[in-house]
Formats: sequence, structure tokens, C-alpha cells
Amino acid sequence: MRRFLIPLVFAAAGLGAAESPPGTPAPPAPPAAAAIHDIRGPVAVDSLPPFALTGGALLLAGSAFWLQRKLRRRQATVGSPGADGQPEASAVLARLAADYRRGACSGSQLIVCLDDLLRSTLADRTGIAAQRLTSSELLLQAAAFLDDRGQGLLKPLVALCDRVKFAAHQPDASEIDGALTSAASLFDGSLAGPA
Repeated sequence: MRRFLIPLVFAAAGLGAAESPPGTPAPPAPPAAAAIHDIRGPVAVDSLPPFALTGGALLLAGSAFWLQRKLRRRQATVGSPGADGQPEASAVLARLAADYRRGACSGSQLIVCLDDLLRSTLADRTGIAAQRLTSSELLLQAAAFLDDRGQGLLKPLVALCDRVKFAAHQPDASEIDGALTSAASLFDGSLAGPA
């Protein structure tokens, strides 16, 4: 490697010597700060930078999303049955019972529909988020709105619905009749809504 470097150094020294005549001093190098300069001056901005519009749009969208979530949490409305154009729970229950008796749905389907009707009625009349709660959570929260008789009707009804939905229990005719009677009593009496 040294063999190649030494002739290279001599050749570079010879080139530098060939450019200037011997005995003349080399011109002084310009200072480094003077050699560096801008290609052009600063650009004058006469409008908003492009990221300001994007940032404003993101801020507006985030605020709208936050407001929507806040309002949705506050909307725990307690309405009277049938006030929003939906049929009353007792009318839906009567239709379910009629469908079951004429063979349009099985006993298991009836109990699953009954559970959905019960939870949606609880949600409408008490403000409980009944569709999102487990059965034990539902019984705890519904206890604040039901008397002892209503709690006594609700507990076995919810237990039967759980057995049918989660344990594939096939209810017999007496269980179905008892569930329909309990639900009718709840809808007409204990869950009749605020006075």
C-alpha cells in the first residue's frame, strides 16, 4: 500500500507546484464565513402555512367527536312506554305468545325474544343499560327500581333466559307459561314506568 501512496503524494505535490511559478506565494484563502452565502433570500409568506389548515381541520374533527361522546353519555333518557312510537312491551309480549301458540316460533326462540324484550323495556323505563350488562349486574341495578315482588319475578325469569341462551336448555310448556306470566306481571305492574 505504501508503494502506491508515495508516488501519489509526489504527483499531487508536483501538480500544486506546476500551477504556481516557483517563489510566488500562494494567494490567501478566503475566510470560511465569506465563502458561505444563501442561494436566495427568505421567502415572504403572505398566507397561512399549509399545515395550519390541516391542523385546524383535525382540531375541529376532534372537538366534534369529543362533544358527540359527551352528549351520548348524558342521554340517559327515561321515557314513558309508547311515547317514542314503539309498541308497548305488553303488546309485543302478547304477539310473541300468540306466535308461540300457533307454532310460528319454538320455545327457545320465544325465551330469547323475551329476554331481549325484557332488557330493552328495562332500558327504556329505568335508564339502565340493560343490553350491555350481565344478568347479575342487571339484577343488582334493577333492584333500585323494583319492589320485592318485582325482584322475585325478575330473578327466575332472567335465570331461565340465561339457561336457554347459554346452556341450550329446551324449556317445557310450564316454564314458558310461567315466563310469559312473570313478564306480563313485570310489564303491567313493577315496570309500569315512573308515575
